[in-house]
Amino acid sequence: MRNPDVEDEDDKPLSPEGEAIMAKARRRAAISMLIMLIGFMAIAGVVVYRLATLNVDPAAEFALETVSVPAGAEVVSSAVQDGLVTVTYVLDGTTTIRLFDGETGDIVREIAVEHE
Repeated sequence: MRNPDVEDEDDKPLSPEGEAIMAKARRRAAISMLIMLIGFMAIAGVVVYRLATLNVDPAAEFALETVSVPAGAEVVSSAVQDGLVTVTYVLDGTTTIRLFDGETGDIVREIAVEHE
């Protein structure tokens, strides 16, 4: 048990130089914590922004439901990327690639593939 009549070294008041050092240390700690808090807020803001602008449903950027190829054409492959639907088909021995706009369904470009 502690004797109240005996003064501890911890209970002595600090000298003015000691007080100045402690005040400086507190200021530096407060500034460091403020910078760290701003950094955490910036990171949280970026995460929230990325989650809010994330396109969860890939089909959401495509309103296109059907594409058209010439009658009798055999579809070789199709791909969806960057808002475009790419369809490769063969008709009468000629291979052709059609690019469709994913929202409107309009043909953006038609490319004939020639054999060398």
